[in-house]
Amino acid sequence: MILLYWINKYTWVKEKFVDIIISNNRDKPIYEQIISQIKNMIMSEELVAGDSLPSMRALAKSIHVSVITVQRAYE
Repeated sequence: MILLYWINKYTWVKEKFVDIIISNNRDKPIYEQIISQIKNMIMSEELVAGDSLPSMRALAKSIHVSVITVQRAYE
């Protein structure tokens, strides 16, 4: 996992990038694959309270899917 820091209106913001792997060959839709992997990260404590997920656009770009797919998973 990679941690990125940037200045956002005079404050430091930490964003944790998550490793999400999707496959078109699985029986599950892509948004459900994203949901289950985020849930697994929470259960294994890779993501803890206070960690922020990547923005919908950033995640969509990194895993090469539509923003709408990520939006559906985040909702």
